[in-house]
Amino acid sequence: MSVSFAQFIELRESAQGEDQEGMARLFGENVLMDWNLEGADGEPIPADGDGMLAIPLELTNLVVQHWVEEVARVPSPLSETSGDLSTLAAASTAMETG
Repeated sequence: MSVSFAQFIELRESAQGEDQEGMARLFGENVLMDWNLEGADGEPIPADGDGMLAIPLELTNLVVQHWVEEVARVPSPLSETSGDLSTLAAASTAMETG
């Protein structure tokens, strides 16, 4: 899921702060898309803010922590370089005349 930089910062700061309920609700409503978690009664736990509050604190923290780490990670470089320099040449020419 793609989130704005502002949402990322808000979630990261919430995860580091005192308002754990706010962080869980924010994450559940804006980031969490789906999961297959069930309660002790076998009923599905909704993938939303209420669901984030229904799971154990340790799991809530792990879910958010791993998400923050993945979103903040710099992607690996592309494995192959492109031999097509026409786009680069056109872009540099446009910058020189602009």
